[in-house]
Amino acid sequence: MVGVWRAKVVMIVTDLLTGLLFIGTYLLMSVSVNMVILLIVVSVLNKSIGVFYKLSNKTIIPELFVGSEIKRVNSLQTQVRQLSIMISSILVTSLLLVINPKTIISIIGILFLLSVIFDLQLHGQRSGNSKASTSRNRFKNRFKSSVKFDLLLAAIGYLVDALVIVLVPWLALVVLKSNWLLSLFLGCEAVGILLAPSGLKFWPQVRLSTLSCWLPVCLVLLYPIVPTMMIGMFGLGFVRGLFNVHFFQEFNKPSRLIR
Repeated sequence: MVGVWRAKVVMIVTDLLTGLLFIGTYLLMSVSVNMVILLIVVSVLNKSIGVFYKLSNKTIIPELFVGSEIKRVNSLQTQVRQLSIMISSILVTSLLLVINPKTIISIIGILFLLSVIFDLQLHGQRSGNSKASTSRNRFKNRFKSSVKFDLLLAAIGYLVDALVIVLVPWLALVVLKSNWLLSLFLGCEAVGILLAPSGLKFWPQVRLSTLSCWLPVCLVLLYPIVPTMMIGMFGLGFVRGLFNVHFFQEFNKPSRLIR
């Protein structure tokens, strides 16, 4: 279908851009640049590119699953994603003991470029004129009406993620001067994300704007005191996980695809 085909193209392009971003970062780290500024810029760009990948990824889901399964798929995808982040964090931390950080960054870039091969495995055949027209309209109308405001909230959330990626390691390693505290804080965030799908069962009617209002509260709690940072990271994980599940559940609703 046209929707799947276009989403596939966007996924391929975003993986290519992400791979080139990390390869470029590796090259820039070899010259005299401000590392903090470089990492902040790379983090924001990486998250920005990731927004388009996730939206395209979720565009394909309604073509593969029926409406009653979408919520379960989104919840499972959120949990699997967080588990993969936890595993990769442990793996990267272990590799840092024996491999130069620049080398790891280059490896990540190469892996993103190789992931294009998996994107190419998604087969989306173009249908007849009437079906193609319907799919095209669904793809275009996906970004109309209230979805635009939800997309703005999602973009803000991803910027917060980018900020946390830079801020928390700095607070743990530089301010608190502890490696194990970084693992503790990331673990608290992971627990929050893993519990988020269950939270949606008890708070099914929560609004995305309400969840977004909790982000400043969680950020304020990221003061360099261990107990408050643990609470703040758990809160961020829970709120962001809940937001992502709820956002993509709403994003995949047929009523929001065709108006």
